Formats: sequence, structure tokens, C-alpha cells
Amino acid sequence: MTKEFNFNPSLKGETITLRPLKNTDYDNLFACASEKEIWAGYPDTNRHKESSFRPWFNEAIDSKSCL
Repeated sequence: MTKEFNFNPSLKGETITLRPLKNTDYDNLFACASEKEIWAGYPDTNRHKESSFRPWFNEAIDSKSCL
């Protein structure tokens, strides 16, 4: 018996739900990610700019494995 691994689970706890990333999440996620300090330790320190964040977000969407 072979079972395929689900890369897009929805996980629900008492206080949090994790679900696959959706295109409609962009505005809210970018609003949080636009704080420069969040990316201080990240290799691309310009990720707080939309020109850097958009390709990162699109890659996450395309991977179909981002919660």
C-alpha cells in the first residue's frame, strides 16, 4: 500500500490554523513583510521591498508546498 505525501495539509489547533498559501494572501503577508527589520538576518535584506518580495511570494505559490 502506497500513500502519497500531502504537501498541502490544513492543520487546525485550538488557537491557530495552518493552511496552504493562496494568491489572495499577498496583500496581508506583504503588509507584515514590509517591515525592514524582519529581514535583517536574511540573505536578501531587500525582501521588505515589493520588487524583491513579489518574486519570493510567487516562488512560494508555485512550489505548492508552502503553509
